[in-house]
Amino acid sequence: MCARTIEGQTVSFGTTGYTMNNVFVLYDRSTDSVWYPLKDDSFDAVSGPFRGRALKFIAKPAVMRLHEWAAEHPDTLVLLPMPPAIPQPERRQDPNPPASAPTSRPGG
Repeated sequence: MCARTIEGQTVSFGTTGYTMNNVFVLYDRSTDSVWYPLKDDSFDAVSGPFRGRALKFIAKPAVMRLHEWAAEHPDTLVLLPMPPAIPQPERRQDPNPPASAPTSRPGG
């Protein structure tokens, strides 16, 4: 968790969808500045109007295993990528189909 105010402006973060060194790269929704934790004690703006500025961590992020997180946050929804499509075997017409079994009709 980090401070969210810079020059009197509250910073609202969103995720860029990218990670670097297994850490999410964030952006500021109002200025599109891109933020990444370059140091152990802050998030640093690496591009945009806030480039070169830092937001100090209030509490250092902790690394925890998923089962530990789930125990503390049981309502968490984990999103996984879609599994790859399983190719279906190609269906071909058999050039030598089996002979049909004779059928009988009731009463016939």
